[in-house]
Amino acid sequence: MALRFRKSVKILPGVRVNFGLKGASLNVGARGASVSIGKRGTYSNVSIPGTGISFREKISNNSRNERALKQQRLAEQQTTLSVVLNLLDDGNIEYKDENGNFLDKKIVTKIWQQQPDTVKNWLENESDKINDMDLITTIHYDMPKPYNEPQLEELEFDKEMPIEPKIREVKKPSFFKALFFPSSKQKYQVDLDNAKVDFQKQTEQYQSNLQNWEKEKNEFIKAQDELKANFSNLIRTDINTMSEYLEKVLQGLDWARETLVSYDINNLTNTVYIDIDLPEIEDIPQRTATIAATGKKLNIKNKTEKQLRLEYATHIHAIALRVAAYTFATLPSINLIVISGYSQRVDKSTANINDEYLYSVKFNKSDFSKLNFENIELIDPIKAFDNFENIKKMTETGIFKKIEPFQTN
Repeated sequence: MALRFRKSVKILPGVRVNFGLKGASLNVGARGASVSIGKRGTYSNVSIPGTGISFREKISNNSRNERALKQQRLAEQQTTLSVVLNLLDDGNIEYKDENGNFLDKKIVTKIWQQQPDTVKNWLENESDKINDMDLITTIHYDMPKPYNEPQLEELEFDKEMPIEPKIREVKKPSFFKALFFPSSKQKYQVDLDNAKVDFQKQTEQYQSNLQNWEKEKNEFIKAQDELKANFSNLIRTDINTMSEYLEKVLQGLDWARETLVSYDINNLTNTVYIDIDLPEIEDIPQRTATIAATGKKLNIKNKTEKQLRLEYATHIHAIALRVAAYTFATLPSINLIVISGYSQRVDKSTANINDEYLYSVKFNKSDFSKLNFENIELIDPIKAFDNFENIKKMTETGIFKKIEPFQTN
């Protein structure tokens, strides 16, 4: 069977920046404005409550002229405009309003003066998105030891218990309503009798549903107890149980890129044959980014082809180690795991895209257990293959050539 693994990260497109007629802010929220009149002149004050950002601009030396009043009315009617920060390919920041117009340099300067840490944090996030090496070369760091006794997951009966019914409330007419409208009293009695009849039917249905629920719950608990008692044997001998739990384990892992796995369990030889549709080299981050010395842009560089190939080689070797480790830990009766990894490549003679195997390796449990699981971070996934019988044609610079994998017995 084929398992499909996906990991998606939802990334916000940018930091929203608000600015008013007299200032700018890196937060969206309430806004305020006022005009100060004093001995030194009239000042327009624009602020956004809760952000700590405000701007003060001198309007006039005459504290009581009409211009001050106009500026006050203008400030009181202040509006905010949304601004988006975009990272350019050269690492510089592009500042635009929501209509795609560039911000005035004075506003950009004020943003950096008021909230430099906020913009720098945004730059750091953009840098992390470009580098994005999480789980690329370290995906094998969580490998469990191969000699492991798997534990049955405790499941709870998740069917909701039936809700006990309540009699429908019927409002009794008031004294005066019953006096002047005798029919309301009769209607009340009819509604009351109907409510009792409905309640009786609902109660009978509830009791039937409750009995069925309790029966299902008891059967579920009994099945879980039997499975728990027999799990140690089933996980070693029953193909369906072994396949089900291996699938659950592999699907529960966090994968850096889309990874497809298919497997065949052979109980007679205590062997698992696994084929992995590997990620492509294009899935590896193609660039590196660091914060520039000015702190106001990123230094972005393209990786060399050699660096990309070696990072890709490390990643796909680490995937095999990880899958082998979790398979050994999940299926205690398995002594040999044969993993073959393939990728899609263009056949230059036909221009067709074909599956080409890049490596095939036999992990036996005894040798696999010799890996130092206390210092996994020191293990080089590429060199780790040398401890096992394997087939691959890879140069020192990470170039793979097509191979014929080990055959399924």
